[in-house]
Amino acid sequence: MTGLNGDRRKLVSYLPLLLLLGGLLWLRLVNLGYSDYQGDEIKALFLPQEGQSPLDFLLAQRKGPIQFVITNLIGFIDPSYQNQFLTRLPFAAASVFAAIFFYLFVKMHFGKKIALYATFFFSFNGIVVALSRIVQYQSFVIFFSVLALYLFSLAIKAPGWRVAGLYLGMLFWALSVLSHYDGIFIAPFVLYLLWEWTKRYPEYKKRVKWVHLCLAGGLFVLILAAFYVPFLLNISEDTKAYWLKRISGGNDRISSSIVTFKLYNPKVATSIYAGLFIFYLAGMAGSIISGLNDKSTRAADTYQTVLKSIVVLLWFLFPWIYMESFVSLPGTHIYAYLMPFTILIALGLLTAENLIKKMAGIKYGKLVYVAGLALVFLLLFYQSHKLFVDHTREYPWEQERFLFWTLERPDLAYELPIFGFPYHRHWEQIGDYIAMSHDSDYYYSNEKESISSFYIPLVRDVDQSGHYVRVKNVQYIYQEQPAPKAEWWQEHHEPDKVFSSCDYGDFAWGKDLLYVFAPVDGRCQDQRVMAEVYFMESGDLEAIVDD
Repeated sequence: MTGLNGDRRKLVSYLPLLLLLGGLLWLRLVNLGYSDYQGDEIKALFLPQEGQSPLDFLLAQRKGPIQFVITNLIGFIDPSYQNQFLTRLPFAAASVFAAIFFYLFVKMHFGKKIALYATFFFSFNGIVVALSRIVQYQSFVIFFSVLALYLFSLAIKAPGWRVAGLYLGMLFWALSVLSHYDGIFIAPFVLYLLWEWTKRYPEYKKRVKWVHLCLAGGLFVLILAAFYVPFLLNISEDTKAYWLKRISGGNDRISSSIVTFKLYNPKVATSIYAGLFIFYLAGMAGSIISGLNDKSTRAADTYQTVLKSIVVLLWFLFPWIYMESFVSLPGTHIYAYLMPFTILIALGLLTAENLIKKMAGIKYGKLVYVAGLALVFLLLFYQSHKLFVDHTREYPWEQERFLFWTLERPDLAYELPIFGFPYHRHWEQIGDYIAMSHDSDYYYSNEKESISSFYIPLVRDVDQSGHYVRVKNVQYIYQEQPAPKAEWWQEHHEPDKVFSSCDYGDFAWGKDLLYVFAPVDGRCQDQRVMAEVYFMESGDLEAIVDD
């Protein structure tokens, strides 16, 4: 009987982890193939120009090669990259494994409870969820960074990994930086772990330790130099201009990381994060003060926890200061300081727990805290589900209803990077329709050329076309007016083909795999026009009006 109760308690203890894993998989895999490629996703595909070698293609890009290596491998299965689910799957999988190793890494340094809290916040954060659902480098930067930190931690915690963990940690840290320069921002915690490594294993002579550190560091530098030295020697003017724009800005809109954070974590979520960060600061201050007056063994443990939390704070401040002081357009690169930030607010949650138990007593305080904790995590999970999985309404292009709140379209006075939100305009079907309809080598669209030209392999020219694809709520939210000819034609003619929000009949298997909440034919309650195709006469506006 005792054994049965023990098994039951053990099963209950695993329940939060199972819920975390279930929510993690749901937010990254469900409806993963729904959206059309968004902006930079197309730029991440391995699509060399005719006659361009793979190496020349990689050196011509603006960032490290990892995302292009991944999409190149996908290209062996789907050379046209028409299956969005399949192309995004490795990036979503990397995000899942990143969360798992993040939990193991935090648990090694702060214990199971903080690891669970931090991983919940990390996994359900809107920016991390959004970036895990697109073909972009961020998931691999995070995955390789976390794996490197986990391996460095093993090197100081597990004697069997004292050398292998050091070298493998350097290998995966280098792969993180090869995914994007953002990988360098874990440096504060890496340096702390390497410092700890030098103090461990007294059986190793100091000289031997330094030899291993130098060799491991040399491996890190060698791997990076193998790509980045040729990259810098062949850097293009376009890449220089792109970097300059990110650093100095490039338009009249306001750049605000707070506004970007609120876009992906609207309403109450932002308040939760801010409140828990204040609790972290208060808790750390309290621990330092109490530690100064306590010389017991417990105080030594508190000192180690405070020391590690300060190192995490430095890890957070390193990218935060860089992004907010030296970069005019940080955009979603703020993910670089979200990982340490979630550890800090998890520590803040522990402070909040202790405060609640003091105020309400152990018995009732625990009940209040557990109920509040469940409510917070359910709220964050459901919000991310509404924003990134459910596509009944396509926020931020449309208003979204979330519990008691209406999520309005964002203020266009701000520079807003928009990725990972549900967005479907039937581009594959539009491309197929145009290929089978009127004979023309030209087209025009109010959508950005980088997006429309991927699906329509024709020449974009408004005067010569041809087909005019008018998209409602274009991806680039700062919509420019279409060409006068296209506007005039739309006002004076009916579309040849209309695509609506209820058209679901022609999804490929990769598109509708794990496709939930899709309206069933005959029961669509919210039919909205998503795109229209017109066939215009060739010639400029003056010529066709005169005719």
